[in-house]
Amino acid sequence: ASADSADMDLVVQTIFRDVRLVAASGSIDDLGLVLDRHMGDDLLERPRIFSLLRELGQAQECDTALAVLQYLRQRGLELDAGLATTAINVCRRVGAWRQASQLVRDVTGGNAQPKNNNLMYNAAISTCDKAGEWIQALQLFREMG
Repeated sequence: ASADSADMDLVVQTIFRDVRLVAASGSIDDLGLVLDRHMGDDLLERPRIFSLLRELGQAQECDTALAVLQYLRQRGLELDAGLATTAINVCRRVGAWRQASQLVRDVTGGNAQPKNNNLMYNAAISTCDKAGEWIQALQLFREMG
């Protein structure tokens, strides 16, 4: 299991490097090509996606993380509270409260959801708090129920 973990870490680091290079060049449209090339059949493998999003968060690459999620969703990835929470945490690092709030809406469809989404809501509320967006934070808190 340790060797598998090390292999995955290396793959994620390679994907991370190439995704950042593509994003830095302003070619977000080419992002899909990079993801397809590196991830192939494992494109929608959740542990790898979580790891990539965490790496992008460490680098404060909110727009890139959201572009990755958007592309993966176009390829059939279902956005759930776990992935949204990870992406929201990336947004929080740069104060991207609008994007964090939108991710909540993308998961919930604008309707109150079961309590298992509390982590996602808390992450989005924290993002709004960090950005000084108290009204949006209160709105999310009300939606959370």
